[in-house]
Amino acid sequence: HKTKKKNRGMKTLLIICTVLILVVVFFVVSDRRFHAAFVKMAEEIRIANKLTDPESITEASLAGLPEVVARYMRYSGLVGKKQISAVRWLHSGTFRPAANRAFFPIKGAYYVTANKPSFCWYGKISMAPGLSVAAFDSYYDGNGRMRIKIMSAFTLADEQSEFTDISSFGRMVTEMAILPSFFLDSERISWINYDS
Repeated sequence: HKTKKKNRGMKTLLIICTVLILVVVFFVVSDRRFHAAFVKMAEEIRIANKLTDPESITEASLAGLPEVVARYMRYSGLVGKKQISAVRWLHSGTFRPAANRAFFPIKGAYYVTANKPSFCWYGKISMAPGLSVAAFDSYYDGNGRMRIKIMSAFTLADEQSEFTDISSFGRMVTEMAILPSFFLDSERISWINYDS
């Protein structure tokens, strides 16, 4: 009789361990798949950017720019250097979801391109041990998209709309400040002086 109880206990323990392993595998696979979608989009953006042999930025390159933009270009240290058409950076820090909430650790990656203006951002926030929220925002080919998932598995948001396109475009233009040679592109940007 003791042997049957012991066997039943072992079977129960085995079932619990198997379920726990399957849950862990599910979350690991979900996390890798969500991050892989970001990496794939970042690669598409990089390829579409079509790197060319960049020109050097000179004082003459700044002619015709509003004085505040030309000053920013000089301040950025770009004069005398080649134009930059793509930036990739990794970041970490803290994220605060609302003014009345605590700060949470975040790590992420960002790709921004200028030849074909686009961005792709991925961030993962650690809300508590074993609990994370991952986000993946992008603007590519005129389309914006924002995805947020708990544990990279359960969708909190997946927004694609005209509003998201417009919002993402605005964000992309703002992010070009880290790629200031973008503002030399007279085919995409025209400057209008409203003071005269």
